[in-house]
Amino acid sequence: MMRALRCRLVAVIILGSSGLAISAEVEASGNVQASTALRIRSWVDDNVDKPLEPFELVPGKPASDWAFTLEPYGWLPAFDSNLAIRGFPAVGFRLSPIQVLQKLDWGIFMAGEARKGRWGVLADGMYAQFSAEGTAQSSLYQSSSVQFQQSIASLALAFRVIDNKSGYLDLYAGGRAYYLGVDASAQTDSAGIQRIAEEGTDRIAAALSQRASELIRENAGIAADALADRLKSEISARALERIAENPPEMKDLIKLKKRIEGLDPNLPAIREYLRALAQAKAAQAAGNLTSALQQRVAAAKQNLANETARRLEDQLPRQVAKSQWWIDPIIGLRGQWNFTHWLYLNTQADVGGFGAGSELAWFVQSALGVNITRNTSMEIGYRYLYFNYVGSQLSLESNLPGVYSGVIFRF
Repeated sequence: MMRALRCRLVAVIILGSSGLAISAEVEASGNVQASTALRIRSWVDDNVDKPLEPFELVPGKPASDWAFTLEPYGWLPAFDSNLAIRGFPAVGFRLSPIQVLQKLDWGIFMAGEARKGRWGVLADGMYAQFSAEGTAQSSLYQSSSVQFQQSIASLALAFRVIDNKSGYLDLYAGGRAYYLGVDASAQTDSAGIQRIAEEGTDRIAAALSQRASELIRENAGIAADALADRLKSEISARALERIAENPPEMKDLIKLKKRIEGLDPNLPAIREYLRALAQAKAAQAAGNLTSALQQRVAAAKQNLANETARRLEDQLPRQVAKSQWWIDPIIGLRGQWNFTHWLYLNTQADVGGFGAGSELAWFVQSALGVNITRNTSMEIGYRYLYFNYVGSQLSLESNLPGVYSGVIFRF
């Protein structure tokens, strides 16, 4: 019995000790959480709500005063783009940064900032003129050469969300304006045009042959001249065009808004083919079709294809000049972190367009910078701009990734 009492006493002591330990552990955990929350709150107070040591745009100048920066820079992007102009074939461009530099006529690039306290105005702009040879995305053309005049300028209002002497984070919103002027020329593809004309003529010939057979069945003994006149009265230029447009390449003609003049039923090539076809069909119905008549139909068909190709090539546009401008709304973030008093890293990203100008546009950049003097810095980095604009007269989807470098002057 005494042994049982001793066991119960030991158990009570052990349980009591465990309870004290658990209680102390819970209390310590609560103190850590409270301490962490206090540190976070203190950091937010010192860097977000009421910064004690705000970031100095110009070292030594109070953040409450106006401060300015000006940055002339150079940007050497690749040019991966697809251009479509109404009344002209779409053109694809794939140029490396070195090729862009070789094709560049001239350009100017400049960025700047005006800031007072936590508010600032950001600006960035460029204008460049260059020429490029691209691949015409059409069987009607071999190649295309385009001279570009392109301007991109952005203006945004920025608010400093995190403000610390070691770094900052800005939220900004504004607009980015684009101007694009193009002077394009293209070389037609005679072989491709001939092939398309022959495919269209084959379809026309098959449709007319079928209709001629139907008319002979409906009108037994119809004469060849009467059959030719009947065929001519039933067809129209647009009807022939609809037949000829079945090949996928013929859709290029629809996009170019051009008539296929070679398919006019009043032209000699059409009339000759109708007469040859009518004579051959009438002779076939009478049982006296000869190889000479068949050869005449084949020759008339080839002549029609050649005439169509010639007229088509004559009317295709070879040069066009267009210009377009638009504005994209943008929203983004940018920040900087100072590793030391002379070395820093900055990053920026925004998205825009949303169908108001471009269907979609986005921009990112990051750079490593060195403070050379109190008022001068140099940085080198990488930036990428993408936009996809679709307009009634001109459309451009463009990827512009490349290295940039600039010198920043602060005052």
